[in-house]
Amino acid sequence: MLVGPGTLLIVGIIGGIGAAAAYAGGSYAKQRGPELTKSLKEFDLSTMSPEKGPPLPRSLGLKWTGKK
Repeated sequence: MLVGPGTLLIVGIIGGIGAAAAYAGGSYAKQRGPELTKSLKEFDLSTMSPEKGPPLPRSLGLKWTGKK
């Protein structure tokens, strides 16, 4: 479990349901953030040159239709 139910209860009583949701979301992001960052580094987001293909991320593998 990401956040204990007692912690959420205390945060919810003091700050309301929005504060409890924000606290739980922040805890989730703190735990899962490094995994997501690692997986995004493997995804090549640099764009192709106009001669090779459309200005989209290289990892999509799209090429101009007239080019080989």
